[in-house]
Amino acid sequence: MKDIYLQGAFKNLKTSFMRGVMPLLLCCASTFSLAACGGGDGGPTPGAVTEAPPSQSGATATPGASQAAAGGDSVAVAISSDVGSLDPRKVSGSGFFPVISSFSETLWEFGYNNQESFVLAEGRDKKSSLEYTIRLKENIKFSNGGAFNADDVIFTFNLWKNDPSRTHYLQAVDMEKTKKIDDYTVDLRYTHYNVGQLAMLGAVYIVDAETYDEDNFSQNPVGTGPYLVQEYVTNSYVTMKARDDYWGGELPVKNIEFKVINEDAQKVNALDARTVDLVGGVPTGDVEYVKSLPDYETRTVDLGYALSFSFNLNEASVFYDKNARYAVAYAVDKQAIINAAFDGYATESKLPFAASLNDYSDSLLNLHDTYTRGYDIELAREYAEKAGLVGKEVEIVTYGDTGSVLMAQILQESLGQIGVALKISNYDMATYYTVTGDPTRWDLSTSVGAGPCGLGADVMTTFVSFTAPSEVRDKIVAAGTEIMGTDDSEEYAKKMVEFVRLFEEECPWYSVLDVQSTITYSKKIVGFDLYGGTGYRIKDWTITP
Repeated sequence: MKDIYLQGAFKNLKTSFMRGVMPLLLCCASTFSLAACGGGDGGPTPGAVTEAPPSQSGATATPGASQAAAGGDSVAVAISSDVGSLDPRKVSGSGFFPVISSFSETLWEFGYNNQESFVLAEGRDKKSSLEYTIRLKENIKFSNGGAFNADDVIFTFNLWKNDPSRTHYLQAVDMEKTKKIDDYTVDLRYTHYNVGQLAMLGAVYIVDAETYDEDNFSQNPVGTGPYLVQEYVTNSYVTMKARDDYWGGELPVKNIEFKVINEDAQKVNALDARTVDLVGGVPTGDVEYVKSLPDYETRTVDLGYALSFSFNLNEASVFYDKNARYAVAYAVDKQAIINAAFDGYATESKLPFAASLNDYSDSLLNLHDTYTRGYDIELAREYAEKAGLVGKEVEIVTYGDTGSVLMAQILQESLGQIGVALKISNYDMATYYTVTGDPTRWDLSTSVGAGPCGLGADVMTTFVSFTAPSEVRDKIVAAGTEIMGTDDSEEYAKKMVEFVRLFEEECPWYSVLDVQSTITYSKKIVGFDLYGGTGYRIKDWTITP
């Protein structure tokens, strides 16, 4: 059997199975939150416009109006989120991962051009589809002076495996058989083959087995990474200093300040004032203005996830009837949503997952009329009549952010045209999860799907598995589990076509748009490039005067 993961042999498959796995993996593996994921810094605020947007207030960029934040060896980076902990296991939200990766490291990762590179591992030898030998680098020190070795790898693997919120990162790893061979060799064993398992292990940050304490680590982390945390003020900032003893060599950037800026107006104001060197997730309503700023470069990237309308598949739900699901699908005006909620900074979804994921191919297109035809209000009416939806009220729940609310409102207008009333209920994140976890309290929801290992098959399998028990769920999870256990590229490609066909036929959710995000960074930064598709690595930068 061919090793898909190592060969990358799918048709149209990128070099690796990862598309920004570091940002996406931790924030999206077990949630549907619209606002939880993003590229570089949490993604754009959909449809957001600042309270007094420069582009609308008539303000223009003034060259040389003030000094840029970047000094000769210091940078200031705006991040949108802070979960109150520096422990990688506690972080949910991609905006915080540039912070984590500055002081902590993994065995391997997928970096520039999505190419796999070994970090703490020297290499990896495949003995079979269920056994690998991991060779570790020697002479690496943690920031507390402790030596990195195989004990730290085994300890960290067990830590994540035994954490209910992170166990899926090692879902196929057999911890009873995975052992330390010597100080710099680990025998990795699987219970079963999973095509994305090695990629998921690339998101497990290694901690010091001798000194790790969960409570202390949250505020005073110890890692092998290039920077040492100096001060952490929750919901305010994190400052870091370059390590003199970093195993990777001398660092051009000596000081980092991560500033928590979660209001869109403040992000744009910080760019105007040149008090930050990078902002990820520029508000879509301000992208054109930010592009006009003379001291900054901008880059718009695909984030690797799609926003969707998800259906309650419980037998008691009106959407247990497939005709009802089709009625909604045909009533979705994708372009109207993209224009209104994202100012055009998104693309129409052609599949149940983002086209930038790594098992996408053209052979997966046009497998079902809901995606081929798209918006057709008369066909929506026809299916609504078949399902008995006409004259009824259904309820959609959202996370409450601008984008999801606008999505729901546009759908509300379309459904109204065919005689279906849509009640919109907006919640905070915690309440949203509680409500969508109870099949008696909702009919539809706005949702986001991103896979832990950057594969569409994983997206479709993982997120459906989180829904309440149903015949549709069981059918899709069974098919998805089978394909994720396939290690032959040609066989995977064949099964993928059938899996997408099944998924679109059953329609547990209907994808609306593939999300993009705009990253803005100072022209004084030399060496900036996208890392893992959507992120960045400060250790590789230099700052010009």
